Amino acid sequence: MHPVLASPLVVLATALVPLVAQGRATVIPAALAAAPAQASTHYPFGLATPCRVQCLYDANETGFASPVAMRALAVRAEQAATNPTKGSIQLAIGLSTSIRGSANAASLFSSNRGFDHTVAFARRSVAMPATVPGFVGAFAPAFPLDQPFRYDPASGNLMVEFDVAAQPSGGWAVDATFQSLGVHANVGQACQGLAASSQGGGLGGSLVFTLSGGVTSAPAYLLLGFAELPLPIPVPGSSGCSVANRIDAVLPFHLDAGGAAFLALPLPQERLLRALPVFGQFLVWHPLAQRFETSQSRRVVLGDLYGVARVYDTTSNTTSSGTVQPNVATILRVDSE
Repeated sequence: MHPVLASPLVVLATALVPLVAQGRATVIPAALAAAPAQASTHYPFGLATPCRVQCLYDANETGFASPVAMRALAVRAEQAATNPTKGSIQLAIGLSTSIRGSANAASLFSSNRGFDHTVAFARRSVAMPATVPGFVGAFAPAFPLDQPFRYDPASGNLMVEFDVAAQPSGGWAVDATFQSLGVHANVGQACQGLAASSQGGGLGGSLVFTLSGGVTSAPAYLLLGFAELPLPIPVPGSSGCSVANRIDAVLPFHLDAGGAAFLALPLPQERLLRALPVFGQFLVWHPLAQRFETSQSRRVVLGDLYGVARVYDTTSNTTSSGTVQPNVATILRVDSE
């Protein structure tokens, strides 16, 4: 393993991570505004039963630096899901400024509601739209609040409560935070039998790139970047081989006796790296054929544990308590003044 990765990731990412926009539409958690979360959930819209789902977002996860008047809420579909249209969902939404958050969410629903708790979206029948897969899931049409809800991050955390009195059967997957793992996907095409994979990608852990299908002890390079190229760049002299990601750092090494590689790259626990897309592609020199060959690129959206929590009952919307699940919550968009 080449020892130069940790400092380039932090230095380059500091310049590349976009600032959270303070506008009329704010994604929560703010770090996931332009990136997928690590998991999906069918709570609350993908069940066949009534349910109550409270989502608690720590104030520093909301992206709000000052008070806002919230006018509408939208949820984001899971990026890999093909969701069908689902209607006749009897939904009400409650909002609070809460003293509870990711560290102390209570199983008793009433304990998580703040002093200003209000049913901001009175019960009515709603429909969730059909969605198709994409790098980031599509937001469903926003639920307009009956009256603006004033939220001040200096006063506490944000609690959003989805109260579903009835819904028909059928799934509907929502994008959700979960554990500290990256979101992995292939970009571009491999050539000459090379195959790349990746694992990990959680901050404070490692991002592992592996390669198989190469030549014993061949010289190789891991091409690291922070963006996919608009069009792949062909490798001269090697038909079908191309570079798919931008090259911001190059790690040289040699394949092992089996023509494989395993590179574990340390990831610091640095908040600026949250949800950052990192690309890794192998470039290998074939000494007999006298040419460079490439694997496919691997895109990894770096993961982290977010300051959120969920409390839920998936069989009833009238019980007084539910199951507490730290670090899990749906991805929201808040439309505000």
